Amino acid sequence: MSNELEKTLAHALDRTQRQPGLALIHALKLDDELSQMGCADPITYSLHGYASQHSNSDQDGAPWRTSEPGRFDCLYQAHRQFGDAPGRALATAFKNARGSEIPALNLLYANECLEIDSLWLRFFNKYLAYHGVQNNLSLKPSSASRFERLYCPALSTVNVHTQGPLVSVLMPIYNASLTLRKAAQSILDQTWQNLELILVDDCSKDNSLQIAHDLRSKDSRVKVIALNSNGGPYVAKNIALTVAKGKYLTVHDADDWAFPTRLEEQLHCLLEHKVPGIAVSVGRTLRCNMHGEFTRFQPLDWVSLDGALRICFPSPLFDRSYFDQRLGAWDSVRIGADAEIFQRIRRFDSGALHISDTPVMLQLDLHNSLTRHEDTHNDERGEAPARKAYRQSWSSWHASQTVMPSLQFPQTQRTFVVPEYLQVLTSNITDFLDSLTESTLT
Repeated sequence: MSNELEKTLAHALDRTQRQPGLALIHALKLDDELSQMGCADPITYSLHGYASQHSNSDQDGAPWRTSEPGRFDCLYQAHRQFGDAPGRALATAFKNARGSEIPALNLLYANECLEIDSLWLRFFNKYLAYHGVQNNLSLKPSSASRFERLYCPALSTVNVHTQGPLVSVLMPIYNASLTLRKAAQSILDQTWQNLELILVDDCSKDNSLQIAHDLRSKDSRVKVIALNSNGGPYVAKNIALTVAKGKYLTVHDADDWAFPTRLEEQLHCLLEHKVPGIAVSVGRTLRCNMHGEFTRFQPLDWVSLDGALRICFPSPLFDRSYFDQRLGAWDSVRIGADAEIFQRIRRFDSGALHISDTPVMLQLDLHNSLTRHEDTHNDERGEAPARKAYRQSWSSWHASQTVMPSLQFPQTQRTFVVPEYLQVLTSNITDFLDSLTESTLT
């Protein structure tokens, strides 16, 4: 590091120590100073050190394996204060951020800049740069929500892959008219173009099915399945398996947005064979609401190493032969089966699992989603009783096995102890399959 850069960082730190309530202003000032110096490497600092794209002076400062639970939770605590006193919250975060938490300060800064698109983008893109996202995101000019306007400027055709194995992307749909086009287009615009997108409408009451057919009419890679009764997202995924042709398969929810390199990033470790035996690739995710406010901050643990970027349980990209031979199916319940299948692999065949530190998607926090619903929530309130009961049930099932169990498809033998209104009679999968005619699959 040059002497000039060291002095600039020292002055920024001194300013913020004297006025921690102005941490955001001082972060902006430092960005401008670095830009004038010709320094393109993003730098974020806290009281305990600074982080650039290639180094972190406090890299060992925030291990999540600690005997002091809750010690490393600066983003979580700051976000809880944010509504009442954002300046104080940012000051607290600046004083306490350690190690991997330092780059994540940019997400708090972005939340404070929700009224100014350019600043929100600056801090969000700065955070993404730390995690290897090379293409800056942008916002389309309109009066729509920030989530709806978010996009990645066109990538060079050099970066687009039209050859290589087919990837099947399964997308369950239920009353998703507000977000379906956005979610589907983020898959169709992937740098990995050899894909099929299978949209499964789970008996929506809005015009989701009409949107799905419109997407199919514009892109031959889209297939549409229309179910005649509602069975939940995992029944929909299992049904999509029956028509998926890809050598690899994954899932993308109808209210999430995929980074353009999501499939390419997740395929990389499976295709390169640098680690023998890898058959499942899992990415990470950030959560935000329609306004672009980042949510679901948490203390550091094995799920999130910085308090914001989390393992994305719905994101596994599977080698199809591994899925069929070792896993069989998703459990046909209403909630939580993504965590079950992830933990099944992690417990019994961890060598087949690769967890990337790269963000692959934004998950939208909607008030009416399954993770927010009063009866099925899994958010800052904790687990809903039904979700907890299901987790305890599959945990007991895993513990009773000595080798990886697989589910029969259609799975009719095993049911979990969950409230009746959440149960799916898995024998009904056969009825669903019988209902798939030429008129329902297009």
